[in-house]
Amino acid sequence: MEGLIEKPNSTINGIQLFIDSMKSENFLIDTNRLKKVYWSFLAKYPKKIDDGNIIIEVPFPVVAFQNNFSNPKTYFFAKWNIEQQTFQNRSDYLLMTWEIDSLGIRKEKEKIYWTLHEFMGNFPCYIFRNGNSVYALASRLTSDSNNTKKLTLQLRKYINENSPIYSLFGDPII
Repeated sequence: MEGLIEKPNSTINGIQLFIDSMKSENFLIDTNRLKKVYWSFLAKYPKKIDDGNIIIEVPFPVVAFQNNFSNPKTYFFAKWNIEQQTFQNRSDYLLMTWEIDSLGIRKEKEKIYWTLHEFMGNFPCYIFRNGNSVYALASRLTSDSNNTKKLTLQLRKYINENSPIYSLFGDPII
């Protein structure tokens, strides 16, 4: 039916809608820029093209829970400044996704998301799960928490707006 906007019916569609929305705001997926930021250690992981996008295959970063996660996909977004023709503006985001097994889902409220927040350090990171897919969006600016939260809400809207977003202490915040 012409004129109707369909809600995404799959995670892949939701992620692609989010990527497209980021691109419309001049956030580009750029693994070269990744080598120049705090998260540069992620550049050592294998990269591949997935649905036309460059992803980095970063395992869940907390070793104690790595066995509960599979199918890692990390997207690194860097804001392109059209006027200055540079990425050098400190607006960078990571979108990390994994599949979590049933044991991990049973443990998630204990410590799994808390350990991811701890790993991210002082950087804002918002996490939610839909089915057995986990999504974490992080910014490398501590002062960018509100915008990171806003982008996480946008991503969640594309995936499943009823998924709780987890706080630093493991309790749902939204």
